[in-house]
Amino acid sequence: MSIIKLIEDSSDKKYYNNALDDIVFRIVSEHMRSSTFLIADGVIPGMREGLCLKKDIEKGN
Repeated sequence: MSIIKLIEDSSDKKYYNNALDDIVFRIVSEHMRSSTFLIADGVIPGMREGLCLKKDIEKGN
């Protein structure tokens, strides 16, 4: 399942519905993708190196 599809299902909005929503979809999907790579590389949200990851996680809550 794609990240965009997961966001659609979670938000009850559709991708390609309007330009503003599409921008938001791309921003959220990029944050999810980058967080996934950081976690896979062993970055822990509380570590000094993990401040960006921690901020991304907090924004998502």
